[in-house]
Amino acid sequence: MQTADYDGAFQRAIEQWRSRHRVSEDDTVMLILELFRVRQDHWDGIHQRDTVGLLEFRKMIEKQNESMKTFQSNVDTVTHFLRQREDTRKRVAVAEGIAVTTVILLILGAGILLGKFCF
Repeated sequence: MQTADYDGAFQRAIEQWRSRHRVSEDDTVMLILELFRVRQDHWDGIHQRDTVGLLEFRKMIEKQNESMKTFQSNVDTVTHFLRQREDTRKRVAVAEGIAVTTVILLILGAGILLGKFCF
């Protein structure tokens, strides 16, 4: 990709303008034009510095986005495992509840049978 040569194009336009209007090199207009170039170079430097800052900010945002995607993936994995564990805990709790109820009923049944036949 080729970049445009704005400085060269600007300089050629100035030369054409000078020749068309017969402006000499030491004319006041040329001094004003030189002052304009100093000002423009100053603002271009500021703009370039801000552009670099924006590019760094963009890279930082992209890294943050990748970190968020990784974090979300890890959260999804942990959530999946927690849901499996929660289901397992529910199953264990239900199984333990059934076992405890069965044991209580067996003890109650044994007590009734012992009371009926032994006493």
